[in-house]
Amino acid sequence: MDKTNPDKELPILRILRMISLIFELPAVFISSDPKGSHQFYYEGTSEELKQLEEINQQSAFCREVVEHDVPFTFVDLLTSGRNANYSSGSSLDGIRSYAGIPLVIRAEQRIGTLCVIDSQPRAFSSKEMELLQALSELILIQAELEEEIKLRIKTEIRLKNSEERYKTLVELSPEMIDVRHKGTILYMNPAGIQMLEAASQEQVIGRPVLDFIHPNDWNTIKQQEQENLEIGMLSQKTEEKFVTMQGKNLDVEVKATRIPYDGKNAILAISRDITKQKRMERNLLKANKQLTEIATVDGLTGVANRRRMDDFLKSEWSRSIRNSTLLSFIMLDIDFFKNYNDTYGHLIGDECLIAVAGAIRKGLSRPSDFLARYGGEEFAIILPETHLEGAIHVAERIRSQVEALAIPHSNSKIAKIITVSVGVSTLMGNVFKEAASLMDSADKALYASKRNGRNQVTSYKFE
Repeated sequence: MDKTNPDKELPILRILRMISLIFELPAVFISSDPKGSHQFYYEGTSEELKQLEEINQQSAFCREVVEHDVPFTFVDLLTSGRNANYSSGSSLDGIRSYAGIPLVIRAEQRIGTLCVIDSQPRAFSSKEMELLQALSELILIQAELEEEIKLRIKTEIRLKNSEERYKTLVELSPEMIDVRHKGTILYMNPAGIQMLEAASQEQVIGRPVLDFIHPNDWNTIKQQEQENLEIGMLSQKTEEKFVTMQGKNLDVEVKATRIPYDGKNAILAISRDITKQKRMERNLLKANKQLTEIATVDGLTGVANRRRMDDFLKSEWSRSIRNSTLLSFIMLDIDFFKNYNDTYGHLIGDECLIAVAGAIRKGLSRPSDFLARYGGEEFAIILPETHLEGAIHVAERIRSQVEALAIPHSNSKIAKIITVSVGVSTLMGNVFKEAASLMDSADKALYASKRNGRNQVTSYKFE
C-alpha cells in the first residue's frame, strides 16, 4: 500500500474511520513491516499516539501478531508486564489497551497488521474481535483490488514499450484482446477465446462482435466503434456486459483504439473480466452501508444513538434558522431505573429499555419525528416544526403509553410499575444561540419533573 498516493488510501482510510467510530477508539492504523520498517494509516485524534512510527518491529507490542499471524490483545499495558520493555516518556506512554489482527491475503503475502489502540484499559469481547476480523477482511478485499489494478497497469506499459514483442504479449496476455473491422471479429487471442467459453478460434473469428455483447449495450458499442475509427485515439475505459458461448453474463472493462490491420482501419479492444471485482465492490458497498448503520444506531434498542442525534439536531437547527420554524426537544428518563437494575438484573433491565423504546416509537406519528437513546435510561426526541403545545401533547401520550406497559417495578418510590419523567422545550432556530440551548432547557424541564414527584411532563418556559 502506497502511503504517498492519497487516492489509493481513501477506501482503506474510510474503513479505518468506521472502525474508530464503531469502537470509539482514539487510534486505528495498519502497520506494514515487510523489511523492518513501518508504514501507518491513521484514523484517530490522539497526537500522542501518532508517535508510533518510532517503534521498531522487534520491540513493538504487536510482535505477537507479526510473528505468529494470530489475533492478539491485551487489556492494560501497565498491568500486563509488557511495559517493562519500554522506558518512561516513550511513545507508548499514551497506550493502555491494544488489539491486533493479521492481514494476510495469501499464505505467502502479508500486508500488515490491523491495530486498534485505546488510551484506557479495555477488554475486547469475543464479539468485538469477530467484528474486527470481519472488518479486516474488507481491508483485504480492497488490497486485492489494488493489486489487480497494479497488475493491469504493468501489462499495459509493457504493451506500449515493447513493439517487437507485441505479438507474443498479445498471445500470452491474461486479458482478452481482439481486432474487429466494421463490427466483425478478425482476430482474438487465446485469453479471449477462453473468456467467451469457445472451443476454438473458428467459433469466434468472422462473427459479429454483437453476438457476444448484451443487447442493452449494442447501441453504445456501435457508437464507440464509430468514434474510435474517426478519431483514432485510445478510448476511455468503459464497462460492458458480455455474453459467452454458454450464455453466461460477464462484467467486462474495455479499452479500444484504432490500428492498421491487414491494410484496413480496424479497432483493437482490450477487455478484462471484472465480474469478481464488481461482485466484491457490491459486497463492499453493502458492508459499508451496514457499518454506517452500526455507527449510528443503538445496538440494544435499535433507535438512533447519541452521535446520530447530534447530527440530526444540528441539521434541524440550521433548517429552523433558515425557515424561521419552531423546533421542539423532549428529554425522557425512566424513573428509578438504577433501582430496577439492582432488583431485577441487567438482562431484565435491557428488556425494559427495549420495551420503553417501542412505546416511545408508537407515540410518534410523523416520519420526521426523531427518536434517539441519549444515554443509559435517557431518551431524546426531536420534533421538527412543532409548537410547544403540540410537543407537550406528544410527550404526555408517550408518558401514558409507557405507564400502560405496566412493567412491574417493586422498588419504585412512586409506583409499582415503570414510569418516566419528561421535559419539553421549544425554540425557533436563532443564529445567536446554539442548538445545545434547546437540549439544556429540555434537561432542566426534565429535572423539574423529577423534583415535583416524577411520572409527569414539564415544559421549560423561556424568559
